[in-house]
Amino acid sequence: MKRRSTPPTASLGFGITPKEKDSKRRREEAAAPTVRKAKILIVDHDPALRRLLVARLGAAKYAVNTADGAHAALDACVRSRPNLVVTDLRLNDMDGLVFLKE
Repeated sequence: MKRRSTPPTASLGFGITPKEKDSKRRREEAAAPTVRKAKILIVDHDPALRRLLVARLGAAKYAVNTADGAHAALDACVRSRPNLVVTDLRLNDMDGLVFLKE
């Protein structure tokens, strides 16, 4: 019985060793175009609903900001320029439709 001088390299399948697979993954990630996260602004006076939406949308890989009123949301729109605004129609300081027109 012959003994090997070097231990065999473990394979993860398809003849690619773990080191080769890791370097291949890094090359693919570097070549892939950078994808920006869509920015969503949540406007609602209910903090529990805002937290729920932040948790759900954040888990779906969206960048989420919140505001508790229309005036704060208008400031947030100027600062972060969201791709989508989700608002309650009944806001404390302004009607939701008037806010959307602004």
